[in-house]
Order: sequence, then structure tokens, then C-alpha cells
Amino acid sequence: MYSYNFLLDCNIPLQRSSEDKKSNGFGSKLIDMCKKCSLYIANGRLFDDTIGKTTCKNVSLIDYLIISPDLFNYITNFNVLDFDPMISDVHNRIHFTLSFQTLKQVNPKNINDLDHTKIKWNPVHANQFQQVLSNRLGEIDSALDDLDSNQNITTEQVNIVVNDLGNVLTQTASSVLGNSNIRSYKSSNSNKPWFDRACRGKRDAFHQVKAKFKHDKSDNVRLLLNERSREFKKQMSNSFNKYKDKCANELRNFSKSDSKQFWKLLNKFSNSKKDSPDISIETFSEYFKNLNSDNSEDEMQDDMKPGDITIDIDAVIQENPIYDEILNGIITQTEVAEAIKKLKNSKAPGIDSILNEYLKNTPPEFISMYCKLFNIVLDTGIIPDSWLLGIIKPVFKNKGNPQDPDNFRAITLISCLDDTVIFADNYDEMQNALKVFENYCKMWKLSVNIGKTKVMVFSKRKSKMDFDFILDGTSLEIVDSYTYLGLLLNYNGSFVCAKKKLVEQSQKALFAVYTKIRNLHLPIDLQLKLFDYLVEPILLYGSEIWGFEKH
Repeated sequence: MYSYNFLLDCNIPLQRSSEDKKSNGFGSKLIDMCKKCSLYIANGRLFDDTIGKTTCKNVSLIDYLIISPDLFNYITNFNVLDFDPMISDVHNRIHFTLSFQTLKQVNPKNINDLDHTKIKWNPVHANQFQQVLSNRLGEIDSALDDLDSNQNITTEQVNIVVNDLGNVLTQTASSVLGNSNIRSYKSSNSNKPWFDRACRGKRDAFHQVKAKFKHDKSDNVRLLLNERSREFKKQMSNSFNKYKDKCANELRNFSKSDSKQFWKLLNKFSNSKKDSPDISIETFSEYFKNLNSDNSEDEMQDDMKPGDITIDIDAVIQENPIYDEILNGIITQTEVAEAIKKLKNSKAPGIDSILNEYLKNTPPEFISMYCKLFNIVLDTGIIPDSWLLGIIKPVFKNKGNPQDPDNFRAITLISCLDDTVIFADNYDEMQNALKVFENYCKMWKLSVNIGKTKVMVFSKRKSKMDFDFILDGTSLEIVDSYTYLGLLLNYNGSFVCAKKKLVEQSQKALFAVYTKIRNLHLPIDLQLKLFDYLVEPILLYGSEIWGFEKH
């Protein structure tokens, strides 16, 4: 039933005003639909549009806001805006505001709300970095000499020297390179790099006439407004096409010479950013704390039996003296220099904020100092606390519940054994292997995610035997298929399901490629390159294994 009581309660007029005095069959059908569905037309009833302004060519009202009655309380503004040829050829825009409270509480400690300060390495300042660092060599070198001559070195003393060395590196980098904030706040036009000076000039000319049109609705001003609008649109089209050609040429050149720069440029041009899952730091902290919780010594002693995984290190070294020379031999400056040389650039630093570039660009005299520090650690067995800490960066796996920390991959997670596979010929061997694995994990205080640990029995037909595999007192789930290293394995050795899954994943990747192609308007040669780079590897993944299967 069509009731007007709600309008009366909200002080909304029952009679709707309109400057358009003409009606037709389509308008009558619209009114009938509103009556049958208990809907209301907001035009001509609210705020700055109590007269029902026309929305098309200044003669017709054909653009409406139609709402259910309970939404009237949430509308705080409504107006029909002046005609703008940049938006439409004949229609006026309808502007309204909805005001309501969200049910979701914003967590101020969201993992994505943290700001971090970093220093970006610039090879141009490498010589200056080395010069400034050389002046501070003495203070660290003397501290290391004092530490090396000490017969009773403590962890605190090692920590002090290592922290001082880290401060020297980071402070020197800060003074030479300067700080920059990871979060950058770009201007509103930052997502339109093609919007050049010519576009801004045409835009200003258009806005001047548009401002005049607000006070003078004459035909001459209207014609001039349309002319400025066409000029503005044409200029934007020309500027965009020039920018598009520039992007294509740069991508084409980098695809042949510098693949890293190719992808960096492609992501920059596409201006795409994935939304990070909304999950609090406390949730991650509790999850990783439980994941890496240490078993007590008492539990380990109770669970471990004499003879379980025992290794006589002295006997191994006695039989193979080369092991002692390799593992316990003094660390040389040549080894340190080679190790530093192999460090990769553009890698994220650890909790000490020391970039690989700092180490690779330190003066040659620092090599002996690094060598001295490493040998102190090797001889005393004291590892600095900062070397045992890592920044965990949770990366969503794009599958499962984004609110579940178990669906995140932890980068730089220490004490983690990943992707362990155990093979056996029969039930007894498998159960015994699981027990050995369980004891090994307890000995080295490793944790196993039982929920993701599965057993698959390979056979031509499904086994009728009721197996029960136990790990750490828990029965493991027996599955018919399991995805390992990205490839779906089936109990009967068939890869039909695996290939179907690869096709589905390739189709998703192809859709992402289509999005990039549309956003960047890429030419056909770059489209084919993206297909080769992003789709074909997924489609052919594991083909060395499943490619020989008979169809």
C-alpha cells in the first residue's frame, strides 16, 4: 500500500513541484511503478530543488533520484547543478549527499596505518658516503680491539659494538642521502600525468566562460561555452595520445634492455594498487607468537626418547676433518669481501635499517673491521640480539579469509620449516616417518601447522582401508588431491584436474592483462609481450611433468 505518512512525519511535501509541465506515457508508467513499489521521487521536494528544476536542455525533467521512504532521513543535500558541456551534451547533473554512521569500527592500529621512515640509496653519493664513513672508522675499530682483547666477553658488550656500528652506517647515510617517508601524498592530478600545461590552459579558458554562464544564460554565452568545451576535450585527447605513445615507446625499449625497469614502469603507468586486507597488528602478533611458541625443556625431555635422532658431532668431525676446517676455521677478509659483493641491491633492510648498499659502498678498511666482528661472534658463540630479530611482513596469499592470519605468508619469519614432504611405501613406514619428524621438530623447537598437514595415498583406485595417520597426537586428514608447489596432485596420478586449474588461473591472469591493456592503451606488440610474461608461464607451469600424460 502506498502510504504518505512517512513524508508527513519527515515534513516532506506531498505535492512534488516541477518546471516541466508536460507529461507523456513514459512518465505515467514511472509514477505507477513508484506507487506499486512504495518509492518516491526526490526531485522537486528537497533542499535546493523545491521547484523541480529541468535536467535536459532547460525544458525537460527526465533525470530523477528515486528512493525508498526510509532514505529521506539520510539525505542532507539535494540539487540539480548547472549544465556543464564537459559532463554531458544535454543533461544536467544531480547532486545529493547521504549521511549515515558506519557499523565498522576503524582500527587505528591497522597494519597498513603505520608510517615508516626510510633512506633511499643514490649511487651518485657513493663517494661522499665513503668519505664521511672513513672519518668514523677509528671509533668502531678501537671498540672492536678492546672487545677482542677481553677474555670474558658478554652479550651486552657485543650488542653495544654492533649497535654502534649500525648507528654509524645509518647516521652517515642520513646525513649524506637524507630521509624520505614511505607514504607520499600526491596531488589530485598525480594520476593524470598526461594533463600538461596545454590542458591546464584550455581548462582555465573553459572555466572562465563557465563562470560567466552562471550569470548570463544567453545563447551567445552558451555557444561560447560549448566551443571552449570542445577545445578542452580535444586538447586532453591530444595530450593523452602523446603520453600514451611515450609510455609505449619507453616500455618497448625497456622490454629489450632492462626487464626490472620495464615492470617498474608498467606498474607506474598502470597506477594500480591492491587493497590490503584490514587486519590489526594485535591479531598478527598473537598469531605469530603462538606459531613460534617454544616448547618447554620439560616437554621436550618427556617426549624425546633415548636414541631418537642422535648425532655424534665429534665423531663426524673426526672421520671428516675437512668439516672442522670449513665450519670452525677463521673467517678471512677475502670471504667477507666476496660475501658483501654478492649482496643484492634494492632489498628491504632489517630492523637495524642497514641497506645492502651501505655495506657494498663502505671503504675497503671496513672489511677488516667486519671480519674482526664475525670472528668474535664465531669464537664466543655470542650472537648480537639485533641479528636475531626480524621484521615480519605478512603478505596475503589471495585465497581464503583475509581476516585469518593463517592465509598470510610471513616474510623474514625465523624458525620456520616450510613445505616438508614425507614419502613412504606403506602405512607402517609412513607412521614411523611421522614420529621421527615429530621428534625432530620438538628437538629443534619447530612448530607444525596440523591444519594444513595432509596425507594422500597414491593408488589406481581409492583405497578401501581405513588408515589413521597420527602426528603429535592428532589424526591427519586423508585427501584425494593436494596442491604442492603450485601443482594439483591427484591420488591416481592423473593431471586432468591440475590442467583445468591451470587454465582457470591463466584466465584470471588474462583478465588482469586485459585491465592493464585497457588502462594503458597498449599496442599489439606490448600486448603479446604481456601475454608471454604473465599468462603463458601460468598456463605451462609444470608442463615438464603433465605434458607427457596421454589424453
